[in-house]
Amino acid sequence: MTDGVSVRFEYPLDDGGRADYVLFDRQGRALAVLEAKSTRVNLSAGETQRRRYADQLGVPFIFPSNGEEVWFSDKDQDAHFRRVETVFAQDDLVRRKAARDVRRNPLDIPIDTRIVGGGGRIHQSTCIDVLCHEIAAGRRKMLVEMTTGTGKTRTAVALIKRL
Repeated sequence: MTDGVSVRFEYPLDDGGRADYVLFDRQGRALAVLEAKSTRVNLSAGETQRRRYADQLGVPFIFPSNGEEVWFSDKDQDAHFRRVETVFAQDDLVRRKAARDVRRNPLDIPIDTRIVGGGGRIHQSTCIDVLCHEIAAGRRKMLVEMTTGTGKTRTAVALIKRL
C-alpha cells in the first residue's frame, strides 16, 4: 500500500535523518524500515545505517532494496540479511512480529530426556544445545553429522520437540 498511512516516505528520525520508507500496521505502529538504494549499489553496503534506522524507530524488520533485489533481516534474530522475493505484506509483517513477541529462547526449554540422554548418550544433548545456541545467534543453516547408530533420529526428534 502507498496510502501514506501504511507506508510513509522519507520518515523523519530522532537524529534529524530520514528513513526512505517505514512500513506501519493498521494501528499506526512502525513495523519495518525499507532502505532504497540505487541499482548500482551493492546491498551489503550500508548495513550499519539500516540497523541505526531500525533501532531509532524501534522496529525489528529491515528491507534493503536496489530495485532489482530485496533483502530482509529480523535485526535481533538473523545473523545475516537474506534475499527475498518481495517486501512482505502488512498482514505478514504483523504475524511475524506477533510470533516474534511470544518466541521463547530454546535454551530455556529443557531437553526431553525420555528421547535422548541416558546410557552414555550425552553427545545428543550437547549437540542439541550447540544447535540451539546457533539458532539463538541467528544461524539458519546447520549440518549435524554423526556416525551410524549414534542417535541422529532421536537427536532430531528431541531438537524439534525443544523448538
